[in-house]
Order: sequence, then structure tokens, then C-alpha cells
Amino acid sequence: MSNLVNNQKVMVVSDLKKFEEVQETLKEKENISWHHFYSWETKNKQEKDFRAKVEAELQTYPELQGISSVSITDRHYDELEYYQLIGGIVFIGGFLALLFLSAMVLVIYYKQYAEAHEDCERFAILQKVGLDGKDINKTIARQVLTVFFMPITLAIIHMIFAYNIVQQILQLLGVINKRLMLGVSVGTSVVMVAFYGAVYLMTAKVYKNIVTRR
Repeated sequence: MSNLVNNQKVMVVSDLKKFEEVQETLKEKENISWHHFYSWETKNKQEKDFRAKVEAELQTYPELQGISSVSITDRHYDELEYYQLIGGIVFIGGFLALLFLSAMVLVIYYKQYAEAHEDCERFAILQKVGLDGKDINKTIARQVLTVFFMPITLAIIHMIFAYNIVQQILQLLGVINKRLMLGVSVGTSVVMVAFYGAVYLMTAKVYKNIVTRR
């Protein structure tokens, strides 16, 4: 099991005898630590009570008190702790993403809105010299399209170059499914492009109405 913190090799043996044979074979090796795990399978409603009983039982063994390497965990506790951690990260990440996305869209939208009023005279002159509505639409679409999709294009390029380090950071949180991570990254890009496309269509329509109303 590998991540940014450690690189562990996990060996599964059939019984205690086989484990002792492996331990004897590798006893001369350095940087090897042995961990003993005792596992029980309980029903969900019993996990909390069973864990409390095991913790109380361990307190009766003086030789175990104060030893930090002895720990108890259960599925319910781990699941709750995991959801609390990931839930907080997802909420903060989603909130910041929505905040920055909204800010960027509003900035670009009002920039185009202001430029549309400045471009009214220019488009009026072009119409007087014979520029038809079809050419005007193409010009507007090209101008607004460039302004809108340049940021999202650069963002996708940045994400591609930063993908490996983001993948390693997520591994620290227990996300080791690379196919899932790739799918989420692609899906997020598609959603962002679709959102930008919707705002682009709205902005292009407003821009056109302003510059052609004369």
C-alpha cells in the first residue's frame, strides 16, 4: 500500500504457524515492524457496545496501559469520522468553487455588457456601410466566445498539468481509485464548460440586442 506518507508491504498468511515462519525468515531485515490485528464481525447495532467492552477489558491489563500502539477501531466509528472529514472538504470546496465561478461569470458578463454600449456606434457605422445581420451575428459570437472561453480553456490546461499532484493529495484522504478520479475530473470539466456555454448564450444575446437596437 503506497501513498505520500509511507510505502507498506502487506503479507497475508494462512495461519499463525506460517506467520512465525515468515517472521523468522525476515528477522535479520531492518526497518520491519510487525503488527498484530484481532478482528471481530458484529452487527451494526452491536459495534458501539462491543467496542466499549473491549476498551474496558484492555484497561484490566497493566502491561498494556500507556502503550500507544494499541488501538481499537470499528466500521461505524471510521465511517462517521470519514464522512465528517470528507463532508467538510466537499462543502468548503463546493462553496469556494461556486463563489469563484459566479464571480468570474459576473465579471465577464458585465465587462461584455459595458463593452456592448461602447460598441454601439461602431456597429451602427458597419451597418450603414452594408454589414448585414448575419455578419454582425458572426462578429458578436466570435468576440464573446473568445472572451468567455479563454478562462475555462486555461483552467482545464492548468488542471491537466496539476492532475498528478492533486491525485497524490487525494490519496492521503484515502481516494485511491484512479479511474474514479479521472472520471470526476472529466465530468467536472464538462459541467464547467456547459455552465459557461449557457452564460455565453445569454451574454451573446444581450450583447447583440444592445449593439443592434439602433
